[in-house]
Amino acid sequence: MKIYVAAVQMSATPFKKAEKWRQMAQWIKKIKQARPSVQLIIFPELAVTGYDFQLCYRDLAEERHGETYQFFSQLAQQYGIYLVYGNVEQNQGKSPFNTIYFMNPQGQVTQSYHKTHLTSLERSHFTAGDALQTVETEWGKVGLLICWDLAFPEVARSHALDGVDLLIAPAAWEKPYLDSYVKFSMARALDNATPLVTCNYIGKNHSFDFTGGSRIFDATGTEMVSLVDEEDYLYAEIDSTQTNKARQEFYTMLMERKPELYKRGDNDAKSDQDC
Repeated sequence: MKIYVAAVQMSATPFKKAEKWRQMAQWIKKIKQARPSVQLIIFPELAVTGYDFQLCYRDLAEERHGETYQFFSQLAQQYGIYLVYGNVEQNQGKSPFNTIYFMNPQGQVTQSYHKTHLTSLERSHFTAGDALQTVETEWGKVGLLICWDLAFPEVARSHALDGVDLLIAPAAWEKPYLDSYVKFSMARALDNATPLVTCNYIGKNHSFDFTGGSRIFDATGTEMVSLVDEEDYLYAEIDSTQTNKARQEFYTMLMERKPELYKRGDNDAKSDQDC
């Protein structure tokens, strides 16, 4: 089965939430007009608020079905597409979650994921999630990651062992670490013989200068499409038939694993399935 995916590389210029909504709605309209077959559109990490540590994320945090949900629910239904967008989610008076939402064409959030691997800077602003998340669709199963999660092979491997057909990783990756961003992303696709889509910001805000470098990789870790430092979007057809063919013909790592060799001591919280 095929899925037609678009991923937006947005400007990092800071705007108020309503302006971000307007920008994202314009991207959705533009992509749908240019690529009528598109089924899934993905935005970067914290696309609704922007990724800028001069913001007060506690004040910006929303409940899961807040006003941003209502806005994007209407867009998903209007265009008949899946959407992935990032926002700050309330956490019962504690530091909020850095969250991505997976919304179906009926305008329902069918899955959300709280970023589990926070950077040292992020720990002052957010609460880490405590569970990985996947979501079922009519065209396959999707594993959700956010940015720094790409640096941890166990995250993508856990998703692969759960049988995902696609990995999605919205990001906010800053300079001078473009090379690491690209290599981590490629490796997670190749390690797990699973296509991966990652999209980033470009430009500067008060806190960061972002690398751009958004990419889509196929199940062999081969780059399908990429962006450099322009504000634009990626578009690709991801065919599960090609993924399955790759997994059968050469990229057979998931079938040939030997979990009994990977066990660690009692102090390892997840001793036998995390490698």
